[in-house]
Amino acid sequence: MSITRFLLVNFVRKMVLLPGLIALAASLCLAGESPLSPPDEAVQRSFEQFVKGWMSKLERISAENSRNVHIQSCEGGYQGHFMCYGPECEYWIKPTGRRDTPYIGYLIYQEKEFLKRGCSPDEAKKDPGTVVSEMKVTEIFRYTKGKWVY
Repeated sequence: MSITRFLLVNFVRKMVLLPGLIALAASLCLAGESPLSPPDEAVQRSFEQFVKGWMSKLERISAENSRNVHIQSCEGGYQGHFMCYGPECEYWIKPTGRRDTPYIGYLIYQEKEFLKRGCSPDEAKKDPGTVVSEMKVTEIFRYTKGKWVY
């Protein structure tokens, strides 16, 4: 076979096969993808329930933190710091375009540092506390195999 014929045959093969291979590769790459569609009502409701449960856990942690604050003596009396979360929050879902994890859920709430003060340790423990700092917290969850996961 002459070099010209060899080059011509290989050129034709590449021109015929290359578009087919590109289409095949693209379809294989996209096989794990799904369209960016908004979440259906069931997914939305499941995330709302998940958020409700998550915020409920944070509420319990906040109450425990407030009860178990370590009170120390300080100039002018006694004080102690504790952290509290929420209860206000905002949340939403975004599609990912992936079949294995079709949605990502976002939850935003405030983390607040409280200071309790009093003339005695008992009085400081009974003080509801005042907010001394706040920070916005963003939690991101994935929806995998029909469940929301941290």
